[in-house]
Amino acid sequence: MENLAELVRTAAESYRDRVALRLEAAEPAEWTYRRLGEAVEAVASALRGPYAIERGERVLVWGSASSPQLVAAYLGCLRAGIVLVPIDPRSAPDFVARVAARTEARALISDVPEASSITVAARIPLAELPDGSAPSSLPPLEDWPAPDDLAEVVFTSGTTGDPKGVMLTHANILASVTAIQAILPAGDYRLLSLLPISHMLEQTPGLFVMLAYGAEIIYVPSRLPATIIGAMSARQPTMLLVVPLLLELLMHGIEREVKAQGKERLWTVLNRVATVLPIAARRLLFRSVLAKFGGRLEFMFCGGARLEPALAQAWERLGVKVVEGYGATECSPLLAANTLDRRLHGSVGRVALGVELRISEEGELQARGPNVTSGYWRHPEATAAAFSADGWYRTGDLAEIDNEGNVRLHGRLRDMIVLSSGLNVYPEDLEAALRAQPEVADCVALLVPDEERRDRIMAVVLPSRDGAAPDDADLAGALQRANRQLAPHQRMTGHLTWPDADFPRTNSMKVQRRLILERLGELQHNATRS
Repeated sequence: MENLAELVRTAAESYRDRVALRLEAAEPAEWTYRRLGEAVEAVASALRGPYAIERGERVLVWGSASSPQLVAAYLGCLRAGIVLVPIDPRSAPDFVARVAARTEARALISDVPEASSITVAARIPLAELPDGSAPSSLPPLEDWPAPDDLAEVVFTSGTTGDPKGVMLTHANILASVTAIQAILPAGDYRLLSLLPISHMLEQTPGLFVMLAYGAEIIYVPSRLPATIIGAMSARQPTMLLVVPLLLELLMHGIEREVKAQGKERLWTVLNRVATVLPIAARRLLFRSVLAKFGGRLEFMFCGGARLEPALAQAWERLGVKVVEGYGATECSPLLAANTLDRRLHGSVGRVALGVELRISEEGELQARGPNVTSGYWRHPEATAAAFSADGWYRTGDLAEIDNEGNVRLHGRLRDMIVLSSGLNVYPEDLEAALRAQPEVADCVALLVPDEERRDRIMAVVLPSRDGAAPDDADLAGALQRANRQLAPHQRMTGHLTWPDADFPRTNSMKVQRRLILERLGELQHNATRS
């Protein structure tokens, strides 16, 4: 297979009248594989024809939520040889504007009201693109993308500073598709899609692999638990792609209902019994619980952030397999994964097909393979920093690989904060906003989970010594002003004043975050004892 468009064409020809995409909403939609194939061809012809977008030009696609029409826009760009720039639905308009400027975007396809503020040569309403419901009057395209043609430039969410766009070719993404197919065998799958298709974690396994297998993909208009549970009950999915936060929210929902019904003792007994039963027997034991999720949910693939083994085991006791994997947008995304038959909780599995992994002298996990990006869009400094001298991609994660090939992660080598939702937060953005306040001389943003393991980004502050020393109220005001400049997931939840005159630093004056965290732990321990 030479390109992603060929994958879609093959699926349309092979599965024709089978349902490919379904929108479970107030105005439901159902697209067969035949309709999807026709819509993709029509969108490609429209983009290259009436909209006069050339091969290799960049087009931003910013959807408010995943839907069949949004999928057709993505795939239509890929079929036309246009470089897709997918935008997270939660992105702020100023971030989208910077991405449009950075990529010199030819057009923006969107159904987001704020899209009207973005400066591009052409703004194309998503609803105006062909949807395959009627024959296209435009001639089909004769040319096809080459394997090494740029397919996407993906700007990972989380930074309000200088955005970095990961360049992925058709060959990069197809290599990851092949690796995922080696882990997940072909089958009769029904996927409830919960993550934005702008994320490679959803896009590669949740769209391309599912289409290759003739699966049914179900989209919902929101991520509210009631909406998710309602869709699951109605459509009976067999699998989910999730981040750990979603697993935790769903489990908390189950446990709240158990408590509301006064069945905590029975719940404890059943969970104890389940640990010695095979999966099939566990499903019978908890059939009333699984019925609320449609009754056919067999497994969940989990990635994007650290998964606590206890959470995975809680789902496994219900008879739902949890398969943890690991990757990065720069790797299209898969690097390692467990399998349905081999699930080692606490490990992200073994190296994926076609990928090579190694551990550097610093303990950093590094990778190379046909799925790995060549770098960042027009950002040679960031590209150079992301690769070792001999060309291996630096993941920034500390890891070990045991004698059986299992990869175990031990935190970040770099400073990026990965929230339990899977979103990335770059501390330098938060620190820059806070340092701009007159009350603050210096600061460090750290992830400090609370007693319930919820994400809390705390600011450790060195107060300004210009004029009167600011008190806690002054610093709290500075934090509030800084937070107004940040996206919701970036905002700091509180501040601590550093007790010393300066932070611990390296010889090159870099702040030693690890020592700050250790010192904070000691201070909290001493405060508790007193």
